[in-house]
Amino acid sequence: MWAASLKGLNDVLTDGRSVFAVCNKAPSKLDRGSHHYTIYYTTPGGHVEYFWMGKFMLYMRASENKSSSGLRYLTFSSRAIGMSRVLDATDGVFSFLKRIGGCYAQIDVI
Repeated sequence: MWAASLKGLNDVLTDGRSVFAVCNKAPSKLDRGSHHYTIYYTTPGGHVEYFWMGKFMLYMRASENKSSSGLRYLTFSSRAIGMSRVLDATDGVFSFLKRIGGCYAQIDVI
């Protein structure tokens, strides 16, 4: 299952479709705490999908978080100061993808 998700993400990148991050949580001051992002991509039909691989995402530097309602979810977090926070947060995903023969990408934040 996880290989299909990574292949799908790689296909999106090689097809030139959009891959982007959304900042779910940011600290009140830039030099305190982590920024948390989720990764989205567009399907061939133009729909926006959430990149999700369950607990396997922990191997790609995802962080486990808890919402105010108690629901647990995974995001990619950045601990960087003085550089692109989204690049630091998503490097684990794209470095892993590159190690298994896929593309490395830098993505935009919306």
